Amino acid sequence: MGDVFFNSLATAQYDPTSGNAYTNVPFTGHDSANLFLGMGTYSARFFPDFFHLRTGEKSLYLQDNFKASSRLILNSECRYEYTRPATDKDNALLGFDPKTHAIVLGTSIATW
Repeated sequence: MGDVFFNSLATAQYDPTSGNAYTNVPFTGHDSANLFLGMGTYSARFFPDFFHLRTGEKSLYLQDNFKASSRLILNSECRYEYTRPATDKDNALLGFDPKTHAIVLGTSIATW
């Protein structure tokens, strides 16, 4: 559900010329050293469980080999694929209208 990163620059060398900015010297420190010191950062995205997304895909593939002569074989192929955009069962997805600069709801909040 979440990710742990060890690129926190905790083991990077301090740059004394940076003054009050407290920055590091470029290309110093190592992510593995951060791992062994336990200096990681954690991030997670939690999705609400009221989205019931529906998607679909249709595809067709045809292939034919035609022997025109003893030295010539014609190979023909045809492929069709269609992936339906994601929709929500309860029409609860959000959108953005760039003309009015407003968030557009699929249904009224009062119906939730």
